[in-house]
Amino acid sequence: MRIISKRISAKNGSGTLRLSADTSSDVWHIFNLLQTSPPDVVTMSTVRKVKQSSATGSVSSSKVRLTLTLRLAVAPLFDHEASTVRISGVNVAESQHVKMGSYHTFTLGVQEAVKIEKDCWDQLHLDRIAECTDVARTAELAGVVLQQTGLGHLCLIAEHMTVTKARVEVNIPRKRADAAWGDKAQKKGVARFFELLYQAVVNHVDFANVKVVLVGGPGFIAQDFFKYLCEEARRKDDRAVLDNKDKFVVVHASSGHKHSLDEALLDEGVRSQLLETKVARDVAVLDKFMRMLDTDADRAQYGAVHVRHACDQGAVETLLISDDIFRSAPTLQRRAHAALVEDVQAGGGSVATFSGMHLSGRTLGQLGGIAAILRFPVHEVHEESSSEEEEDPDSYFSYAVKEAAAAGGGGKGKGGGKAEAGYGDVMDKDAYVATEVEDDEERDLEMDREKMQQRIKDDMSDFGF
Repeated sequence: MRIISKRISAKNGSGTLRLSADTSSDVWHIFNLLQTSPPDVVTMSTVRKVKQSSATGSVSSSKVRLTLTLRLAVAPLFDHEASTVRISGVNVAESQHVKMGSYHTFTLGVQEAVKIEKDCWDQLHLDRIAECTDVARTAELAGVVLQQTGLGHLCLIAEHMTVTKARVEVNIPRKRADAAWGDKAQKKGVARFFELLYQAVVNHVDFANVKVVLVGGPGFIAQDFFKYLCEEARRKDDRAVLDNKDKFVVVHASSGHKHSLDEALLDEGVRSQLLETKVARDVAVLDKFMRMLDTDADRAQYGAVHVRHACDQGAVETLLISDDIFRSAPTLQRRAHAALVEDVQAGGGSVATFSGMHLSGRTLGQLGGIAAILRFPVHEVHEESSSEEEEDPDSYFSYAVKEAAAAGGGGKGKGGGKAEAGYGDVMDKDAYVATEVEDDEERDLEMDREKMQQRIKDDMSDFGF
């Protein structure tokens, strides 16, 4: 990704960034930057069909390239197969061909530029931009997993997502002890299976960018395929494969399904070749957490409340957090998560951000999207206090407002400066509800006690508390 222009206030973090997406991973990064609460303003060039009427009354239509500025109205949608982001919103800039207030949609893809304006670029946004614009970032990986039944997958593993480029499925007959025909039919099926996988590697793996190609499967099928690949490349004089055969690493995997790639990434034989890749580091951190959950559960915590409690004790060594919770969270909850990340870093801990497009990120999502490896055990949150929170939902606000206030202090990246309801200045329930609920100012602020408690309980459930 390239930064074309950057104007961000050092006082309150507001401003604009104009970015160019050079790869599919860059499109994924931009998708994670976009927010609807508060709504971002997005500007990019697009093509619209415009109708024009002549003096004689005839109507003609033509396609016109113009620049539109939209305020996001709905959450963007990411298409991982096409590597595009669908952005919908309301036009907020005057245009010759588009009315103010009308709804339109962009489709952002590779090699396209976009300008994003935010009320506050917090530190998580800035860290993501710094990471994806680093020219020394690690290269992509490719993985081939296959099994004896004739099932195989070819995947490209970028830093923040795993994309399936080819699925190969061939019916391979079993050996027959009573007939020589059975062996011949099986060999023919295996040859067809290997040929399709070979073509998938040639067509989809760019050896100029890919650092390592993992070949995994149960038994000896991975070794057999690699042997076939080398022989076929020599027979066809395929220099792309022959010149890069050292990049192929044969590892063990339990099946031909793509979830077996995580097993391949954990193989000790390839760790040294994958140390510089983010996906390998993430998988290793998650594996360490899972092992600690089995062997030393007191030093493995998950869930926002328990991890926050451990952070307050200075016990968090490594924070594991999914980018999904930042993209989908309301403003106040996102502020609390951002404050948690900054507090862990300030305490000397490390932060591993997992992508929801990776299998490791989905595994973390099943744990609530937040987990932590601790330096030392801490006392758990008392059940009595938890039950009190359930009985008195008002106690949740003191927790959420405390987190928002920690994130709302002055300074770039922490949402300081501009005083808004729902940030560091929120100190009561009505201000919180006015921030989180669309058009709440028009609603009756004198809601009775029973309805208010039910609303708060719903919000707590949405936040995962």
